[in-house]
Amino acid sequence: MKGAALKLFHPTVSSVLFGTGFYNCDTVSRGGGRVEGMVDGLMEKLIISVGITGSRITRQQTPYIPITSEEIAQSGIAAWRAGASILHVHVRDPKTGLGTQDLSIFKEVVDRIRQETDAILCLTTSGIPGRNLPTQQRLTPLSLNPELVSFDAGSINMGENVFINLPEFLETLAKETLARGIKPELEVFEYIKNNQLPEWRKKFNEGAGFKSRKLHRLFSTN
Repeated sequence: MKGAALKLFHPTVSSVLFGTGFYNCDTVSRGGGRVEGMVDGLMEKLIISVGITGSRITRQQTPYIPITSEEIAQSGIAAWRAGASILHVHVRDPKTGLGTQDLSIFKEVVDRIRQETDAILCLTTSGIPGRNLPTQQRLTPLSLNPELVSFDAGSINMGENVFINLPEFLETLAKETLARGIKPELEVFEYIKNNQLPEWRKKFNEGAGFKSRKLHRLFSTN
C-alpha cells in the first residue's frame, strides 16, 4: 500500500522519502504537512516522516546526500513542501561528512527549518551508530526542545560493530524527555527489540505529562 499511496500524494515525494515512517493521523497533528488520498476506494490519511540525511551514507555512495547544515535544512524544507509533516534530523560534521551531535550545527538546521516550515522535528539521539558516543553528547539535541527525539529501544548489531543502547542510557533519555515534555519516537530496527516496547510504553504512559498521550512507534523498513 505504501507505494500506491505515495503516487497519489505528490509526483516527486517518492524520490524524497528515504528511510521514512508512516504515522496514523491521530498520533501527531501539525499544519499543512498532512496528506491524504484514495487507496482502494477509501480515504486514507497519513502523516509522512522523512529521514533527511542519517549519519553514515557518504558522498562516495551517493552524490545527493545532504552534508552541510544548509543542505540538510534545504532538504528538510523541500520534503515538507512535498507533503512531509515530520522531519527526522541528523547533522553532519562538515569536515568529515559523518554524523555529529554538535549543538551549534543542530541549531543552524533547526532554526532554518523553523523559519520556513511548521514541520514537527524529531532530532536524533544516536550520534553515529556503532561509535557509541557518551550519553551527554547523545542528549545534546534535547536542549533545542524539539517535538520528538529518537529513542532506540535496544542495542543493534551492525556488521562487526554494535550500536549500544544500555538500559542505563535509555532510562536517562526517558527521564529527560519526560522532564522537558518531549515525546519519544520508539525505533525498532531488529525484531527482538519489539519485546522491549511494552515495558517502555508503560513507563512513558505512567510518566508525568504523558498519561493521556500516545507514543510514536517507528519501525525500520531496512
